Amino acid sequence: ADLSLWREYFGFLRQTRSHKALQKVLAKVLALHPTQPGLWLYAAGFEYSVQGNAGGARKLLQRGLRMNAGSAKLWAESFAFELRYADSLRRRRETLGLSMPEEGDEDAGRAALAEVLNGEAAARVARAACGGESKVV
Repeated sequence: ADLSLWREYFGFLRQTRSHKALQKVLAKVLALHPTQPGLWLYAAGFEYSVQGNAGGARKLLQRGLRMNAGSAKLWAESFAFELRYADSLRRRRETLGLSMPEEGDEDAGRAALAEVLNGEAAARVARAACGGESKVV
């Protein structure tokens, strides 16, 4: 199968701002070509950059890693995504004057946010990429 044709179609759909159609096409292409790390990266990038959906992007990256565990590029981009996402959350909270949550916070949502802001999500990706669960990265 020729992936360059699919990529041209992705470009056309983005250019025409046919985002719903692009989401559907990406789902089909990922089902047809699950072992192509570049497609997972493109889909995750679209989900985060265009759709503004960090959770959806993370799910795509995680699914891509399950299908392509040996892809260094996918691991590196997943790690970079977690760092960029934590940085964007930190900057947004600072801009809005919101307090930074701390680990061990009684509220589970604030505790989870503290983990992301402190880089724990990125550290988990790094540990998984290295094949170990050691607390030291």
